[in-house]
Amino acid sequence: MKPSSLGTLIPILVAAVFIALMQPLCAADKGVNTAYASQLTAGHPPCNLSTGRTASGTACVDDTEVLNAFLSKATESSPVRLIQDMGSLVTGLKLPTSGHVTIECSGWDDGYFVAPGSNAHVIRNVPAPDGYSVSGTPGPAGSNVQIKDCRINGNRGNGATGNANSGDARKSPKGNWLFGIYLDNLQHVRLLHNWIYDAPATGSMLPVSRSTRTVFMSMVRQTRSEFRITGATLPMTASP
Repeated sequence: MKPSSLGTLIPILVAAVFIALMQPLCAADKGVNTAYASQLTAGHPPCNLSTGRTASGTACVDDTEVLNAFLSKATESSPVRLIQDMGSLVTGLKLPTSGHVTIECSGWDDGYFVAPGSNAHVIRNVPAPDGYSVSGTPGPAGSNVQIKDCRINGNRGNGATGNANSGDARKSPKGNWLFGIYLDNLQHVRLLHNWIYDAPATGSMLPVSRSTRTVFMSMVRQTRSEFRITGATLPMTASP
C-alpha cells in the first residue's frame, strides 16, 4: 500500500472506530427526556450554594415548582435526566416513587440550597416534604435513580433559622428528622461524587429494609452530618 493511500485510510478507520464506540452511548440515551435547569428556570440568576443568595446579594428565586414539574414526568419508558447547570434555591425536590431519574450537576457551584423554613429533605421520593417510613410493608419498588456530582446544602440553622424552624435544628414541626437525600423503597440507586453539607440531621438516608437494593455510593464530602442506611451509620470523610 502506498504511503499516500495509508494516509487517506487512517482517518477513515479512526472515524469508523469512533462511531462504533459511540453507538452504545447513544443507545443508552435513547428515549431519555433531558433538560437543563438553566432553561427550565427561564433565566433565574444562579443561587450561591454557600449563602443562599444571588451573586449580587439579592434573594434567590425559588426553582422548586419548575424543577419538580420536570422530574414528575419520569416513567420507565421515558426516564428523565436533569442537568443541574446552576445553583438553585428549593423547598424540596420530589422524585417519582417509581424512579427512573438522573440528576447530574455540572460542577461544585451547581446543585441545591434548601430555603429557610422549608422543613424538608432536600431531595426525596416520598410525598411529604419531611416524610419517611421504615416500617410496614412497602409497595412495588421503584428503580434506577442516580444523583451525581452535586453540591447539596441542607441549610441547618439553630431551630429558628435555616431549613427547620421547629425549635430543633434537626427536625420539622412534626418531629420528623430532615435529611439531605431521602430515598425509600428503590432498587438500583447510585449516589456519585456528591458534597452534602449542613444537612439538619443526616446527609443521606436509604431504608434498605424497604427494598432499597443495588446501592452504589461514592460521596466526595459530607460535612456536619453522616451517611446513614437503616441499621448502620457510616461516618463520611473527604475522598478523591
